[in-house]
Order: sequence, then C-alpha cells, then structure tokens
Amino acid sequence: MMRPHTQSPLSLGLDLLRATEFGLGGAAPHQPQGPRVTGRVGADAIEVRAEVPGHGPGDLELTLEGTTLHLTLLGEPHADTGEREKLHEGTLRLPYRVDADSVEATFRHGLLEVVLHRLRPERRAIPVQSAE
Repeated sequence: MMRPHTQSPLSLGLDLLRATEFGLGGAAPHQPQGPRVTGRVGADAIEVRAEVPGHGPGDLELTLEGTTLHLTLLGEPHADTGEREKLHEGTLRLPYRVDADSVEATFRHGLLEVVLHRLRPERRAIPVQSAE
C-alpha cells in the first residue's frame, strides 16, 4: 500500500516519474505500448507504480543495481525452448541510494507497486587519539 509523503525540497522537480524516463512508454505506433509507469520521490522513500493489465507477478522481473531500478515484462514461454521473450525493458535511475533489503514490491489486479526506502548512512563516533 502506498503511503502519502509530505513534500520536501529534495523532491523538487522529481514529484512524478514519467514512463518515458523509465524507457517503457512512448513506443512506436507499430509496437505494443509498454506499462504506464508513474512514481513519487519523497525525502525517505521512492514509490513507483507500473500498470501491467493482462499480466501477473510471474511476468515481471524487478532488479535493483546500485541506484538503478530495472523492470522487465516477460511474454509467454516459447513452445520450443521454454524461454520467455522480453516484451519490454526499462531502467529508472534513482536520485539517491536505497536499502535493497527493505524494498517492498506488491502486485494486485494488474498494478505493480514498489516502495524503495532511502538508505541512511551509518553514523558513528570516531575517536580522536593524541599524536603526542
């Protein structure tokens, strides 16, 4: 479930992520249209939504590599090889590092919702020793 976020200076110009930035929208007229992808960048989390009607959670591959989120939409398995064709691939460069262990991805009624929580750097005191 998507949680509301208050606006912050960090989200200036990044409130809505558009499908064309994700590389999934704007297909040529002779190609099938990719998922409609939108999102919101908040101070503590990034929320991404992808509409993929007619597909299920097993048709999606979602990976995180550094500050890049990859989304691949897979087609039906080929009868000969069993391999699945990649119908659409897209990447989204995130504005900050996220905690890969706390990413939440849910799929319901053709809607993929992903919440990526900001990775906060560990803070610890560093003792200063005398050089005398």
